[in-house]
Amino acid sequence: MSNFVDNCRKANDSWYLPSSDLLEYDLMEILKKTLHEPSVLKQVSREEYATVGRTYTLLLEMVGKKQEVVLLHSLSRLGYYFTSKAIEIYGLSDSYLDRILILNIGARTFYRTVASATGQNVYGSYINFNDLMNLPVPVKYIVLMEYCDHLKIYKEKNVSQDYLNRKNALDSFVYDGLFNSICTKEKIITKGKEIHQKVLVYVENEIFNKGVVLFSD
Repeated sequence: MSNFVDNCRKANDSWYLPSSDLLEYDLMEILKKTLHEPSVLKQVSREEYATVGRTYTLLLEMVGKKQEVVLLHSLSRLGYYFTSKAIEIYGLSDSYLDRILILNIGARTFYRTVASATGQNVYGSYINFNDLMNLPVPVKYIVLMEYCDHLKIYKEKNVSQDYLNRKNALDSFVYDGLFNSICTKEKIITKGKEIHQKVLVYVENEIFNKGVVLFSD
């Protein structure tokens, strides 16, 4: 296990401590390491994907409150990659919960990645996320990806009421035809898996082949 992963595990454990100061310090150190020494990402083994994915999810939660767009987009991509790889290998509900949170918090910037991965147009900086029925296609894709993850795990014991409430809300939008312009209700899971795969391949290429960690697009 690398020192980077050790630090990620420490930060994850700090999440449960009463003081948030230690957690924020640990997370900021991991962020600095990611930005200045991105080669550490290549040292993460398959057994450690879930741990690192959880750390980037926590970082995303912290940065999301500050609305720093470039970091929000970058952490969304990093968190998405590692949680998705963990899901591919182990399929644990905890990783699905992390990915749902990433898609939810990071949606305001991550839709640009989804658009690039699926060949859709990128829209302007303002999108009314309260008007779900009229969202641009790349943003609907994110909601579809999230909904598919909810469908996978909503019966698991560790799924909180907040997640169930979100899933129930999406159920009603699906019933009203949220995804009708994308696919039929019967094809939602298949379409969601397809989009997830395209986005994962795209993000993996950006991070590990192009070496891009800080995403400004």
